[in-house]
Amino acid sequence: MYTYIYTLTLLLEKCINKNIEVIVLDRPNPINGVDIEGNILEPKFESFIGRHPIPVRHGMTIGEVALMHQNLWIKEKINLKIIKMINWKREMYFEDTKLPWLLPSPNIARSESACTFPAIVLFEGTNLSEGRGTTQPLEIVGHPKINPFLLFSNHLFNSIKESKLEGFVLRPITFTPTFDKNHNEVCGGFQIHITNKTIFKPWRVGQLVIRELYNHLENDFKWRSPPFEYNYTQLPIDIINGSNKLRHWVEKNESVETLDSFENLKDYKLQLEEIKIY
Repeated sequence: MYTYIYTLTLLLEKCINKNIEVIVLDRPNPINGVDIEGNILEPKFESFIGRHPIPVRHGMTIGEVALMHQNLWIKEKINLKIIKMINWKREMYFEDTKLPWLLPSPNIARSESACTFPAIVLFEGTNLSEGRGTTQPLEIVGHPKINPFLLFSNHLFNSIKESKLEGFVLRPITFTPTFDKNHNEVCGGFQIHITNKTIFKPWRVGQLVIRELYNHLENDFKWRSPPFEYNYTQLPIDIINGSNKLRHWVEKNESVETLDSFENLKDYKLQLEEIKIY
């Protein structure tokens, strides 16, 4: 999920009962339009970073988001026109398009960052650095109290192996953010280094890493407090996840296998089939 699609759906709602045609120039989903991953957002956790009942890795283009919005999320339709892409296929990652990468955010400087985003973005809801203030934001995570090499060799390596998650390695690193969290402090942490993006499951990997660092850091790990993204009451981690259940999963130190129970995607996949335009 990302704020551009919610800016779009807010715009569509403002155009109800107005004689305005909205034209959407469609764009590629940078992490393909096939893979779907994550829990469905619960209505009570709606925010500007998650307005609708879709998973974090939703598999839609922005044009398809507009169509789903018109078909399922509002009662009155507007005059909407989608200009389709030429030659885009659902299995494509952004680099497969051969198009130049234009930053959708100052902190997503390259297409690789889009692949790790669904994992590392979780740490925006914590006191750990998600790499802002470095050259690899949203690809790395860290904290001054982490000894990355010791933690990896003593515990994380086995946790990843037991999880059976593949397509990535955690690379132990140290870094010093120049701004944002832990600025000018040396942080130990990890880069999520993708080795096979076709089998990499960023949502699951992110939940695994946040669980491990929560239990490792103990009292040095903090859930970030509100306000966050115009929400002044709910914990940021809960609005990022679109649920408080995953925070409880972390706190209870539950197994990766139990994440299956959060991914109730059957109805969503049926809805997606109805609005696909590619």
